[in-house]
Amino acid sequence: MKNVRELPLTHLHAFTYSKRDSTPSATMKPEVNGKVAKERLHELEKIVSEKNFAFRKAFGAPLDILIESQKEGMYVGYDQHFNKIMIDSNEDLIGNWITLQEYEVKEESNYGRV
Repeated sequence: MKNVRELPLTHLHAFTYSKRDSTPSATMKPEVNGKVAKERLHELEKIVSEKNFAFRKAFGAPLDILIESQKEGMYVGYDQHFNKIMIDSNEDLIGNWITLQEYEVKEESNYGRV
């Protein structure tokens, strides 16, 4: 946890360990309780999510975005830092690269309009 707090991480693909028979780790002791493992996972995810939000708030530069899909009337894309952004637009943007000068930073993702 200390390293996660200190390193400039803004994304993380974390998961709890799943014991697999016939692997060296299957016999390692002590075994971490599943409830404890999930609590640690959620703590890691929370730390990285907060760091990602802080990074996005501080970035302040134009975003280069690849629009990948549309969901519930909004276009969904990812910027040059692999941060999710929701775009409101009347034109079909799927598959296009766009640059946004202005956008709103919210905890769950960025939002913009074209």
